[in-house]
Formats: sequence, structure tokens, C-alpha cells
Amino acid sequence: MGSGELAPGLVRVHRAALEDHDQPTVAILDTPFGFQENADELTAKLVDFFRTSLQVNPQVATLRHATDDGAAARARGTLAESSVLFSGPGSPSYALRIWHESGLDVTLRQHCAHGTVTFASAAACTLGRWAIPVYEIYKVGAELSWLDGLDAFRLGGLPTVVVPHFDNREGGTHDTSHCYIGASRFERMRFELPDHVVVGIDEHTAASFRFEIGTVEVTGRGALHLVSGDEHQRLEPGTHDLASIDLAASTQTAPADPPLTGDRDLLSIIVAATGSGPAEEAALELAQRAEHA
Repeated sequence: MGSGELAPGLVRVHRAALEDHDQPTVAILDTPFGFQENADELTAKLVDFFRTSLQVNPQVATLRHATDDGAAARARGTLAESSVLFSGPGSPSYALRIWHESGLDVTLRQHCAHGTVTFASAAACTLGRWAIPVYEIYKVGAELSWLDGLDAFRLGGLPTVVVPHFDNREGGTHDTSHCYIGASRFERMRFELPDHVVVGIDEHTAASFRFEIGTVEVTGRGALHLVSGDEHQRLEPGTHDLASIDLAASTQTAPADPPLTGDRDLLSIIVAATGSGPAEEAALELAQRAEHA
């Protein structure tokens, strides 16, 4: 979801996620806004939304500090027991740091591969191979750079960059599209990446990817934007066949691959090729064994 995750117009998207399961169990992951003073208030608002608008009683997976091993273990347990996972607004850089350092990133990739995940706004930013450090660039003035994302899904075999708030216009006299950093800065950042697909989601809009049947359904007042190389495809509300979408490789030159030096390098190629899922986890385990052999 690009934004508007609790808006009436997107309730049916949440409901469709629940209807995929006979007895859905929902988890709310609070990490993206865990640093905010009103984190408890935001959590209560989300819980009330699911109870009131969707008639389900969600569990809260609380993980606000990477060093809290007990919270990380409890969060993993909550996610393991849940068929539907929701996470939303906040800071993508804060969320990714907590998830990477605590090891929850592995659990999240597994959930994306085998469960139902609804990520909105900041959480949506984390789903791709790379993520925008929004606050650092837009509010602090940091140099343009990328974060390592969850790398939770790929399109056409290419890694993705997920950009919510794609059509944001809050700036008025200045460009705040592309998740507030503006189109010009985003394009400069994008040029530094190897081949990839930008998954841009307009505000108050959802893109529901159903990889098991090869479709994406766009819901809401905006569109889904798929940008690959110089090609920009705008998908309006409705259901679209992923197989019919031409994701041409970029004309940009990717960084040269380092020479292969052993088993770990070969296994890393397998990881990159397979994407998220059990095959990736197995390859990572073999890579770790090779490193310590």
C-alpha cells in the first residue's frame, strides 16, 4: 500500500487478504514506528481498526530494539502463528536496522514467501532489494544512498525497489513524489543500481501481488508504476497478468562481478538467482558452512 492503509477505500484489500485463509490469524508488527513517542497509541489504533473494520482480533508482534533478544524471540513466535502479517508507517531505515540486527529479516522473508503480507508506507519500502532512507535524505540532508532491503520479492527475475507515496504532492512548490525525495534525486540514485524494477505505488492505492497465480490487482485512487530501464508502465485499477508485463532489462551497466574464489562465491550466485524462500535459506546455510569449513 502506498498510503491510506486505514482508509475506508482500502478496507476491502485487507478483507481480501483475510479471505485467503479459512481461519485467519493476524499479526501487527510495530517496528517501523517503534521509535516514536506515540508508538503505543499507534499500535492501539491499528488493533482497533482490525477489530472494528475487519472483525478479527490481531496479535501484536512488538520489536522496537534490536538488542532485546526476548522481544525478538516473542515476535518470531507471533509471526510463526499468524497467517496474515501487517506492518505500516514509520521509518524504513529504523525498521530495517532492527530487523537485520535481530535476525527477524529471515523470518520476514519466509513469511513473504509462504504467507500473506500487507505492508504499507515505510514498511512497504523495506520489501525490495534496496530501500530509500527517506528521513535521512528528505529531512536531514544526507548524501544520496541506499539501504539493504529485505529482498522479499522479484519481478521478471530482477530485484526490486519498492516506492510508496509515489505520487505525493505535499511539497506544493517542490517535488515530494517518489516517497518524498522527488523524482530528480530518485533517478540519480536509481542510476547507481544494477538492473532492477521499480515498484511505485501511488497514495491511497494498493497493489496485491498473487504470485501463485501470476497476477497483480491494483485498488484505490491511483496506479501501480513498474519502471525498468527506460520503460515506465502505469497499471490502472483492475487485475493484471504479470506474465504479460514486459520488464525489459536496464541499459545501465551493472558493477563488475568479483572473480570467484570458492564455494561461498558459487553459493552466493545461487542465492541471488533463487530469490527469497526455502532455496535461499538452504543456500545461505551452505554458504555459512563453507565459510567455516
